[in-house]
Amino acid sequence: MLSYEDILLLFPEAKGIRFPGLTFGMIATDPGEKMSKGLYVPLDGGADLLGPIESGAIASLWPQDMAVPAHVPNHFPLFIVDDMKLAYERLIACWEGGSDKQIKPPRG
Repeated sequence: MLSYEDILLLFPEAKGIRFPGLTFGMIATDPGEKMSKGLYVPLDGGADLLGPIESGAIASLWPQDMAVPAHVPNHFPLFIVDDMKLAYERLIACWEGGSDKQIKPPRG
């Protein structure tokens, strides 16, 4: 299981609320997939976070070069990254060091 602090160590630029102690139950790349306490990774460059939020995402990685949608609530943390695929690989490597893993591979 990864925590907010773990993700912040990997990706120190963040927007939204600072949420020490928050833990993620899974990492997901499919915006429509049910994700309990999920960290959403928009590998396909999807700019809409409404679907993932409705599906249970509690935070997301976000591309540095893309504006944050106005509908994203301040209590939904965004971790800003330069390269989404590289960031996803780093997340997986970090997640594999923990237990209770639930990684969802990218669609493709």
